[in-house]
Amino acid sequence: MKFAARQANLKMSEVDSIRAARKLGFEGVQLVIGLDYEKSGLWHERDARKVAEVAKSEGVEVCSLCTGTLNVSGFVAEDPGTRAIGQLVMEHSLRSARILGCSNVLLPAFGKMAIQDAAGRERVAAEIKKLVPLAEDLGVIIAFECTLNAADTLAVVDATGSKLVQVYFDMANALYYGHDPVTEAKALAPRIAEVHIKDGTRQAIVPLGEGHVDVAAVIRTLSQCGYDGYYAFETPLKGDVLQALARDLAYVKARL
Repeated sequence: MKFAARQANLKMSEVDSIRAARKLGFEGVQLVIGLDYEKSGLWHERDARKVAEVAKSEGVEVCSLCTGTLNVSGFVAEDPGTRAIGQLVMEHSLRSARILGCSNVLLPAFGKMAIQDAAGRERVAAEIKKLVPLAEDLGVIIAFECTLNAADTLAVVDATGSKLVQVYFDMANALYYGHDPVTEAKALAPRIAEVHIKDGTRQAIVPLGEGHVDVAAVIRTLSQCGYDGYYAFETPLKGDVLQALARDLAYVKARL
């Protein structure tokens, strides 16, 4: 297993996030194309190449790219224009991922873009399916993350008909949305592209060690099921972010 820091939690530029990850002893970093996607440091090919060069020189792997825009302009939307923005962002993200050398692009479906019914599941699957030819051409995984239970999540993934559409698993989100993290981890393990580490309760996401997620049990379950990929820290960082993230990494390693 390998551990990654997240740009979105560090609240730094792409380059500074990579350097912070190296300084703290992380093998990788998850970068982000956020809501203001056209101003992202990864939107243009020339910028993505510069970031890739920094990552290589620092010895840090860009393990994944998160498309935060999809939580606002997502595939569950009934409005075709909203879904078209999601398509645009995902296409750019897949191409940037190839340049960065990362294995997957995280496609989230939360907030107003969370799936609520069968019609929503069908819309999301249909939109992801449109991206499959590009993903297969680039060799980049589309990692789908949502609020659904394991069975319904896999139904969306399977409906796309591609092995390059997989699952992004978040242990705290599983609990927060009413599911058992260990049970969900076991059910999803064969299709998981990457994992978010964080802690939470049924009411909130909280700092590591303050919630009800048995992080070690989830990791142990995934390892037993054959998962040996990245764990990206999506933990709330209070105070000095570098010190907080260093504590979180030490917390997890101590329990393994």
